[in-house]
Amino acid sequence: MDFDSKAREVTLIKAHNARIRAVGFSCDGLLLSSCGDDKLVKVWSTVDRRLQYSLKGHSNWVRYCEFSPTATNVISCDDKLIHIWDLNTRKAIQSYQEHTGVVHQAKFHSLGNCIASCSHDKKIKLYDLRSQHVIQVY
Repeated sequence: MDFDSKAREVTLIKAHNARIRAVGFSCDGLLLSSCGDDKLVKVWSTVDRRLQYSLKGHSNWVRYCEFSPTATNVISCDDKLIHIWDLNTRKAIQSYQEHTGVVHQAKFHSLGNCIASCSHDKKIKLYDLRSQHVIQVY
C-alpha cells in the first residue's frame, strides 16, 4: 500500500452508520476490517479503497474484529457472542457464547488453529477451532 500523501488525494468514505469500535489490517495489508455500533463487520480493499462487503449476524454492537493469520477468516465479538466468519462464503462458520460477561476482545493464535477471548466476567478462554471446544480457562 502506497502511503505517499503528496501523490494521493484524500477521499472521505462513508464507513458505518454508527460509532466504529475497531479496525484491523490483514497480514498482507490488502484488506481492512471495521466494526461498530451498527452491528456490522465490514471488509474493505486497501488497494481499491472500497467496501468489499458487510458481514451481518450480530444482534448487538460489535466491539472487536480481526483477520485470521491467513486472511481467510475474520473473528468478531459483541456482548457475549464470538463469530468466526468465512470470507469466501461471507457467513459465520463458528459461534461461541461461553462467557457470562461482555466479551471485550477475541484474537487468533498465529497458527490460526485456536482463539483466545477476554471478558468482563474476569476470564480468559482458549478455544480449539478444530474441536470447537473451550480448552483452557484462566
